[in-house]
Amino acid sequence: YTAAIDHLGIPCLDMAFSPESGAPYGVYHSTFDSFEWMDSEGDPGFVRHVAIARLWGLVALRLAGDADADAPLPLNLTLQAEAIGGYISAAQAHARNVSSSNVSRVDFGPLEAAHARFAAAAGKVGDEQRRVAKGAAPPGAAAALNEKLAYAERRFLSASGLPTRKYFRHVLQAPGLYTGYAPKTLPGVYDAVSAGDWATADAQARVAAERIDAAASFLLAE
Repeated sequence: YTAAIDHLGIPCLDMAFSPESGAPYGVYHSTFDSFEWMDSEGDPGFVRHVAIARLWGLVALRLAGDADADAPLPLNLTLQAEAIGGYISAAQAHARNVSSSNVSRVDFGPLEAAHARFAAAAGKVGDEQRRVAKGAAPPGAAAALNEKLAYAERRFLSASGLPTRKYFRHVLQAPGLYTGYAPKTLPGVYDAVSAGDWATADAQARVAAERIDAAASFLLAE
């Protein structure tokens, strides 16, 4: 994630098998986490390894496309728009919780407006995906559509990166300062609010709004 989505804006996908409890297997990152343990205890016969390899292979083939050049990429930007709405709500709640007056001191208006524009653009792209899939779009429409689907994520990158962490350029997510692998959404806003730096939090909200707007404009461009 660090190189691909956080710095370069390339969408990432993670797939794995896990216990019903959701807990990681007990030897993770220990001296017992070895080929021998996996062969004898973790996945005898490497059955699950084979299954996940087949699944990854099918996903790779689907994303790569096939002889049908008019097939749209299977990416759902409407779901991304819904996720962004959740990120904004979470940031607003965090700002209220940190504020001594329980009132957010960050202007989320530009972010909310940008989100509405991105959601509308994502809806139009979804309509176009359905037209292309049905063969109802004009020649060349699929290629132009797939260009948008493939490169829209890069519009969420800021040129300057996050304050104090310039390598991390994605405005929607980044590893938390104290959470290891786990990400924080709208990280520029989250980190600044956590530090009580309301001026930076407000500025980062505007930066995020600008990048979400840029993504919406990219999707709507002819």
